[in-house]
Amino acid sequence: MDFDRNRLIDNIYRVAKEKNIKIGTLEQSARVSPGYLSRLAKDDTKGSFAVDLLCSVAEQLGKTLDALVYTEHKGLTENEEKMLAFLDRLTMLTENFTLEWKMLPPMIQDETYEFEHPLFRVVDCCDMDPDGNYISYKKTEYCSHFLDHDHPTTIEGRCFHVLFDTFSDREVYLMFVSQYEPGSFDRRKALEIYFIRQEKYVEPIVCSILACDQIVEAMERLYKTVDDARSHLTFDRDSIGAIDRFLKE
Repeated sequence: MDFDRNRLIDNIYRVAKEKNIKIGTLEQSARVSPGYLSRLAKDDTKGSFAVDLLCSVAEQLGKTLDALVYTEHKGLTENEEKMLAFLDRLTMLTENFTLEWKMLPPMIQDETYEFEHPLFRVVDCCDMDPDGNYISYKKTEYCSHFLDHDHPTTIEGRCFHVLFDTFSDREVYLMFVSQYEPGSFDRRKALEIYFIRQEKYVEPIVCSILACDQIVEAMERLYKTVDDARSHLTFDRDSIGAIDRFLKE
């Protein structure tokens, strides 16, 4: 999406109004002269936005810079607005490493692995070996709550999850999946998001195939941010405790 100056200004003023933040407060925090943003908002101004100004404004508004610059809010429903805000906050907290996402074990994608999980099911299978004997075994299948249940869905990338609400013990699951088109060798690909409560209750939230463009873009930004964050060294509490005990010996 191309940069749209008017969209950026509209987003700044809209979010500031929602959060009851005065434009003057944003200007003061960004260390620009009073009325600077107001002058930039006028159609006849030739001023431009400095990167440090935009970063400061985004931080004060609790938004990612991409959300302010690229998100088009016109025509969105209340639920779509809420979802965009949720996805953007997840992205922002991932960028500053407040949220540490985990991956499901890669063996869940091994067709012979038996893995108990509310998004997966263990099914009985039977194949014939080279000698003509039937062999029974179990395998794990991913169960998409959005795509056609009659056609297998596979996880193309990784399945990430993170606890975002300790009160309800609710985790958000994010994954990149694909499924063969009926009667075709082509695959349709999608990002899917679920809430899982208490490790067993599944709440389907959004699928990129069924979502509007703005939400699809926000889902793609979140997935890329989470995937990029994997390269940073992190430890959970148990690991930190084990390392500390080891270092003290």
